[in-house]
Amino acid sequence: LIQKFPEAHDAAAAQYYVGESYYYKKMCQRAIPEYQKVITNHRSSDQVPDALLMLGHCSADLNRRADAMGFYQRVLKEYPQSTAAMLATQRLDRLGQ
Repeated sequence: LIQKFPEAHDAAAAQYYVGESYYYKKMCQRAIPEYQKVITNHRSSDQVPDALLMLGHCSADLNRRADAMGFYQRVLKEYPQSTAAMLATQRLDRLGQ
């Protein structure tokens, strides 16, 4: 779907779930570029705040604290009313911000 119909209505969600499949297999190195594709290729999608949140989770899992905090802060700044923002706040609290 993603390669054949990159502009399809569900393409952003499909791309996001590719990242999710890697994340839940504990393969953050492979999940990160998939989440980044959501942000780059589907800027107006509702999946973007969740992709940013998951980039924060992956970064934290890879012990990249500064990167994780940056992604969480970006969610708060750009999508303050989203569910992802609430979760990002919780993660920032855990990281000591």
